[in-house]
Amino acid sequence: MISYFKRTVASRNLKSLDTYEKGCWVNAISPDTVELERLSSSFDLDMDLLLEGIDEHELARMDVFEKRVYVFIKILSPNEKKLVTLLVILGDDFLITVCREDANLVTVLDKTKALTTRKLSFLMELLLEQNELLDKAIHKVVKSVQKKKSDTEHLSEDDMEKLLEEEEFLNTVISSHFYSNLLYMRMSKKLKFDSEDKNKLDDLIIETTQSLTLAKTSLKNISNLRNFYSIILTNRLNRTIKILTIFTIFVTIPAAISGFYGMNIALPFQSSPHAFWYVVGLVVAIWALFLVFLRRNKVI
Repeated sequence: MISYFKRTVASRNLKSLDTYEKGCWVNAISPDTVELERLSSSFDLDMDLLLEGIDEHELARMDVFEKRVYVFIKILSPNEKKLVTLLVILGDDFLITVCREDANLVTVLDKTKALTTRKLSFLMELLLEQNELLDKAIHKVVKSVQKKKSDTEHLSEDDMEKLLEEEEFLNTVISSHFYSNLLYMRMSKKLKFDSEDKNKLDDLIIETTQSLTLAKTSLKNISNLRNFYSIILTNRLNRTIKILTIFTIFVTIPAAISGFYGMNIALPFQSSPHAFWYVVGLVVAIWALFLVFLRRNKVI
């Protein structure tokens, strides 16, 4: 779906348009091949770069092709569980965004009051807003990890599955932030920002670096929690095996002795009316000696 929006100094509201106008923002959401070809022909864009703009595995980067600036960034998906690729294209008199999913860009950018006629300022507002949303998602994960870290004794399998999902998300974020910082530094050198937007870009680099450090710290905490849980499971397994082994030995002792008295041969005390109690006493005595042995060796 392709939509057109425009905001100027004269009209401060983000106005929806029926067709393209000079200085407007063209927003393409989950475009099909036909729509991408229409964008390519209408605005003289590279088709291969447009296709890369809907590839969720694309890395953050910037390309310049035939006086068009293609900025690939990673933004938070609507379900806040993964990152998706957003392609921002800057032309002489237009700005185009292409994304596989609806990231609510209209709602996000409507509150910024950024002008579509000032393309670089509009781009900076978009980057700042998306970075803020991603930063909130990172803090949400960090809070969840810290909560589990403070209650390690009650970690469950569901908690570990959640931690694995959060670990995968943080790994994606770390990779994204690394390439995003490279992108921002290249933008600082290649694009002509005014002083205000340049300061915003510098702030964005600082914020991204801080988020990167936070994500790495949280990732390390998740790794420690997984190791801790693994140790707990190993100890539980060893304890269970120990209990079953002791139980097996206790059951085997009377079974072995009673087995002897089940043979058709002459055995001690077999004619005594108290033979049963002799056997029981022998079993109890062996049990007692075995318990003493286990205690001395700190098995139980």
